[in-house]
Formats: sequence, structure tokens, C-alpha cells
Amino acid sequence: MKPKRGFLRWYLFLTLAFGMLGLLDSLATFFDVVNNVYVYVVVILSIFFFLYNILVIPIFHAHHVERIAYVLPIYHLFSFLLFFGFGLLTTSARLLFDWLWMVVVGAGFLSAIFEIVFSAYLMKKLDLFHLTSSESQVAIL
Repeated sequence: MKPKRGFLRWYLFLTLAFGMLGLLDSLATFFDVVNNVYVYVVVILSIFFFLYNILVIPIFHAHHVERIAYVLPIYHLFSFLLFFGFGLLTTSARLLFDWLWMVVVGAGFLSAIFEIVFSAYLMKKLDLFHLTSSESQVAIL
């Protein structure tokens, strides 16, 4: 059965946007230009994106999406749990050393770069940059 690509395309664009938010977040944290409202917004968006990725996996399965596309939602689930768990551990144990904080910011930066590069790679590999005529008619409606 031919895979449905519309959902995958939107998911990859959303992942690109989330990766760019991750880059912005890492840079803002590195240069110490964040405020509490910004932090809360990023945390809420991250939680929603985590929950969304839980739903994406069965949707990919129902749409018969290529297996390589599963890498991103699985990666997002594991990375969220890893960063969240690490954050809980370091704050509860009061292990907030400056060097450790920079390592976490660097890991977040590299994570965002991976999201952007892999999303763009999948868009290119699966030829998702352009709409077919039937998809463009549906997109217009």
C-alpha cells in the first residue's frame, strides 16, 4: 500500500520549527537572555510536543509511513525523558555546576541541530518539498 504523506510532511515541518525553537532556546540560555515567561512557554510547548509524539507513532503506522520516519518521534520521546530526568536529578540533588549547565546547553544545541538536519533530510529523501496537484487542491480547501 502506498504511504500517505500529508501528515508526515506537516509533522516534519513542525519538527523543523521545534528544532529552530530548540536552537533559539539554547542560544538564549547560553547568552543568559531568558525570562520566566519564556521558560514556562518553552516547557509547556515541550510537554505538548512530547505528548504529540506519543500520538504520532500510531498515526505513522496507520498511514504506512516509511520506517525511517519513526526515528524522529522515538528520538523526541527518549530525548525529552532524558533531559527531563536529568533536570530533575540535577535540581533535586543540587548539582547545578556551571560546567554541567554548559554541557546540557551544548547537548540541547546539538539535539536541535539533529532535529533540523534529520527533518530536512527526510523531506529531501522522501520528496516532500513539493505538493502534487491533488494535494495542492486539498491544501487550498
